Amino acid sequence: MVSMFAITISAARGDELHWATNDPEPERTWQPGPEVLKNAYRISQGETDTIQKLNQAISMCDDYIKAHPDDVSRIDAYVIMAESYSNLGEYQDNDEEKLKAYEQGKAAAQKIIDLAPGRWDGWFWWSANVGRIAQIKGILTSLLMLQPLMHHLNKAHELAPNSALVLDGLGLMYRELPWIAGGSLTKSKQYLEKTLSMDPHFTLARYDLALTLLAQSNKAEAKKELETLVHEKDPVWLAHYLLWEKPRAGKLIKELK
Repeated sequence: MVSMFAITISAARGDELHWATNDPEPERTWQPGPEVLKNAYRISQGETDTIQKLNQAISMCDDYIKAHPDDVSRIDAYVIMAESYSNLGEYQDNDEEKLKAYEQGKAAAQKIIDLAPGRWDGWFWWSANVGRIAQIKGILTSLLMLQPLMHHLNKAHELAPNSALVLDGLGLMYRELPWIAGGSLTKSKQYLEKTLSMDPHFTLARYDLALTLLAQSNKAEAKKELETLVHEKDPVWLAHYLLWEKPRAGKLIKELK
């Protein structure tokens, strides 16, 4: 939701970034301002009853927005919603439910962009949700969707060049695109390695790096990354790690034997 998909906390107001761009550690400790949104964000990161808790967090944010239509803190509510819908889509079992979640995540991200275009997270979560929609629909190479997807992700990178989420998104994009549309396994590997150099506990990037290495026919290095992932002791996002990265990595390790 994920994500899946670097930075110091600041008061999230107006067009300010709620994360700065030079320190990856606080990305895992960011908290919104109002207490009710802190609770919503905490609930959204739960490791059990995940779908139920994501829906609960989304509902809490929606209620906050309705009760505070002019409060700038509602932007943080949209951030939680955009991320939660992205994760909700990843945890669903069928494409119809996935698409529904990603479309709602896209809408929440667009609200962030409209209200605070100087914040990177709106641009990132728009690209993350739309990228998943494109994957499901099989139209990642369609110029109609590709151009705005790249624009939003590049804008996020411009605003937050050291965000682990954004760098992972770029690594994923360069792997998924065909070469004729700008795809590059070399660039994919570079972005993902940069992400892990900033935070080696960013397990989503490690999983993506393993897939890129496999695409480069580097089975030995890919397996090494996967083994490191399944033995991770301090993942950035525990719920996503337990529910998404670790099970997939374990399955892939068995397939590579």
